[in-house]
Amino acid sequence: VSFKNLSANSKTDLLGLVGGILAKEYKRHWTSLDGSQKLSEEEMAFCRRIISQSAGEMELMASLGNLIAYLTEAAGTEVVVLLDEYDGILQAAFEGGFYLEMLGFCKVFYGVIKGNPHIRFSFITGVFEVAKESLSSCLNSPDVYTVLDERYSEYFGFTPEEARDLLIDYGLGESYEKAISWYGGYQFGTRRMVNPWGLLNFISRGGLYRPYWTNSSSSIILQTVLNNITQESLDELRSILEGIPIISEIDPTVTFLSLSSPSSTLSTLVFLGYLTISGQYEDSYIYNLLIPNEEVRSIFRKEILNHTHLGGISAVMKFRAYMKSGDENGLRTFLEETVLPSLSYYDFSSENAYQALVLGMVTLCFDEFKVESEVNSGEGRCDIMLTPKEKGQLGMVIELKSLKYQPSAQRFRLSAENALRQIREKGYAEKLFQTGVRRVLCYGISFYRKRSEVAFEEITDSVN
Repeated sequence: VSFKNLSANSKTDLLGLVGGILAKEYKRHWTSLDGSQKLSEEEMAFCRRIISQSAGEMELMASLGNLIAYLTEAAGTEVVVLLDEYDGILQAAFEGGFYLEMLGFCKVFYGVIKGNPHIRFSFITGVFEVAKESLSSCLNSPDVYTVLDERYSEYFGFTPEEARDLLIDYGLGESYEKAISWYGGYQFGTRRMVNPWGLLNFISRGGLYRPYWTNSSSSIILQTVLNNITQESLDELRSILEGIPIISEIDPTVTFLSLSSPSSTLSTLVFLGYLTISGQYEDSYIYNLLIPNEEVRSIFRKEILNHTHLGGISAVMKFRAYMKSGDENGLRTFLEETVLPSLSYYDFSSENAYQALVLGMVTLCFDEFKVESEVNSGEGRCDIMLTPKEKGQLGMVIELKSLKYQPSAQRFRLSAENALRQIREKGYAEKLFQTGVRRVLCYGISFYRKRSEVAFEEITDSVN
């Protein structure tokens, strides 16, 4: 039985969906049930009410347990129970705002698995631990294996060897390395694994690289997590987007009720598949965390952009266009109308706050660059440097200033030009030139509270 992708606006609607799933399962086994002649008329009448979806809530609670018992009686052997996305019912209730109402239903519904003599074994999948989702009283301490565990880890997706064989079989063997960078990168236990959904879609479309894994079943969970994210966690996610691992403790006991807690943010993102572990610290739950691949990075970037001050993809495209064209006026207007309003009064006197703001913007908006701050280059240390990931592309250097007192228009402009002159005189572009970059876009940006001034200049490598 699968409870994947359930969605309902009320408990009544959700019970209807669950009833429909059980009705199909009863129909699938109808020949065994009806032909056995071992069930009583009352039991057969119960089966018919489930199939006709005329059963009430109490009968639905008993429907899974009764089906297990009826099949055992009819076949004369124990039953194997396979439940896919067991927490789909609770997730739908969480999304609809009636989670606690459905929790009692699920305790009885799933309680039949506990100590049931009719079950040979059961196999249950879900996002969160079954014993921790307030269901421990109805399930008898099942053995739980997550993406943090070694045992069974090779079954959480394709192994790299399986992925290579598939690509070769379909004439895409030469795409292996790049395909792994797009759809692989997961670490489950100590094994490296590949997302089967992304890889299979890549193959079926003849080798077209796209973010196929949209994980609709976790979108509300992700939105809830990001809606309650702290600035510290958001800064950590920006670092991860740039490919810089962060160290964090992972709590394997997160539940739907703990999603709004900022402390559960990174743990939830690991279990949803947006982050993966990379190295464990001794025998603790402390890991290095990073984004597994380019597919998730593109999805993750979009989701984070929708939950930040940038205003979504359309605003990002404007920001990119202004930065790449050297449009001083456009960039200044964008900063003052879209970005700076997010600053609080207490940030106005801190150059670090402005630097963090701009650093976060360029990290989110320019995935084709390696973004660094406080970079030693030339005769000093520049505030922000963007190094292209592909040879032959342009680079960027940004120097920031923060004014403590309200400036005149002339002084404000002079401050931005001084930042630009500092880039030129201290040779901040030198490190980029050493990597083969020939054109560097330089920005001097000055801030006073929620106002900004921008000066731009392009520098070329005079040596080469």
